[in-house]
Amino acid sequence: MAGKDPTRPPGQVVKQGAEVAALTYRLDSVTIGASRKLAVINGTRAMVGDRVGRARVIAIEPGSVLLAVGDESLRIAISRPLQKKRIKQDKR
Repeated sequence: MAGKDPTRPPGQVVKQGAEVAALTYRLDSVTIGASRKLAVINGTRAMVGDRVGRARVIAIEPGSVLLAVGDESLRIAISRPLQKKRIKQDKR
């Protein structure tokens, strides 16, 4: 049984590949402006091309980010509902 970890309890399933990556990366927020796109992943600010852990940020879209983890692509999304606030203008 090559590749089996003898220290794991019998019957325990070990997740691999993108399934593990999806559990590892959490999208906290996305900010998209006229001149830049910024995501906060696991509390770290990142732009397209930046690395977060083993992943490289490929694309930032409203509410989601596309990552490259090794030779796999992974899309992560904000898990909580998006909240938009209307900002009142001063009436001066």
